Amino acid sequence: MKERKKNEYEVYLLNKYKNKISSNKKGISEILKYLELKFSLKEIDNHSTKYKRIVENTKMNALNCEKNKIKKKSYSELNIIPYEVIQDISSEKYYQSMISNSNNELIYIIIETHTEYIYCNCDMLLKELYVYQGITNFDIENATTNLFFYLRLVDELKKESF
Repeated sequence: MKERKKNEYEVYLLNKYKNKISSNKKGISEILKYLELKFSLKEIDNHSTKYKRIVENTKMNALNCEKNKIKKKSYSELNIIPYEVIQDISSEKYYQSMISNSNNELIYIIIETHTEYIYCNCDMLLKELYVYQGITNFDIENATTNLFFYLRLVDELKKESF
């Protein structure tokens, strides 16, 4: 694989985190367990009128995501699992992080199991889920765009925690 030229920020990320990254890719079942341990969740009915548009948009995004170019799942084969994150002490910082939550919007997480596509309306939680999901050895060895996406999120989360 031909190595692409890295920009300054990518070089910075590699230098800062190169000794701290390892292959740790987790599957959807591990992510679901993590969510269930971390939060009180309420599974959403896929046909809920409140979430119908969001679920349909997520299916379209999963259908067109990078992983589905390999897996080639059809729209009807996609398996969407939507959750609401119950607002309580475990989710408080995530609800507070939502800048435009003047409508008391609930945090929701939508996962497609075949493509491992994840969507969440809370940026902070979505970043954490992507970092928790991890990165493959292939991405590390080949300095793929997935690696730099992962490192950027790690860096952003570290800066946000201060």
